[in-house]
Amino acid sequence: MKIPPEEKRQERYIRYQKRRCERKTAFVTEQAARSEGAKHISHGHIGALWVYHCIMCLKWHLTSKDNGPQAAVHFVTTQKV
Repeated sequence: MKIPPEEKRQERYIRYQKRRCERKTAFVTEQAARSEGAKHISHGHIGALWVYHCIMCLKWHLTSKDNGPQAAVHFVTTQKV
């Protein structure tokens, strides 16, 4: 029995997404991802980061793609006056 082309495409797409996910750092909580993102920003490694919940691994990742203001990672400094 042959697998229909549409099912093959879906299987390839799922494998592709899983490979992409496996290469990324995954965080168990949103707060952990935000904390790590804030560290990167504070050290000047990157200007802006956003968090997102991954549907493949059900964990949290960081991205440099703008996912809107609610997903933005903010680095807050406390300055003494």
